[in-house]
Amino acid sequence: MLPIMLISFKWGNRAGLATAFLYSITQALQALAEGNVFPYCEGIDTLIICIVFDYIFPFTILGLAGVFYGKFKNTNVDFAVGASFVVFLRFCSHFITGVYIWGQWAPDGMGKYLYSFLYNGGFLGVDFAILMVVLVLMLRSEEIKKLIERRV
Repeated sequence: MLPIMLISFKWGNRAGLATAFLYSITQALQALAEGNVFPYCEGIDTLIICIVFDYIFPFTILGLAGVFYGKFKNTNVDFAVGASFVVFLRFCSHFITGVYIWGQWAPDGMGKYLYSFLYNGGFLGVDFAILMVVLVLMLRSEEIKKLIERRV
């Protein structure tokens, strides 16, 4: 997620969204080539939900990480808020597919909403924690800060 967010932060939302959209397409094509996701889609409706809410939207939305650039007095805060915002939106998107497609594998006694929340919150929570640690370490360096200053 971080490289796409850095592109958005440095070059703006248009470049970020374009990069992220291309990444979302490659993710969907990779899943199609591996054949491990789409066979679980039982109809055209679930296939569309899966493509849109598991691939296109959650990866494309990462390109909006720079949306808060210049909104706060500190660029570190700008980036952290933008990163938090897009990871939350990515979680919401994956949550939808977790309920409508993957919820059928919820353990007995666990509802599909809780299952989706725990599964998606688990992996995205870890991803987000790693992202923030790396981000904090990166932004301690003045050279890195200068490298990612907005050019648009």
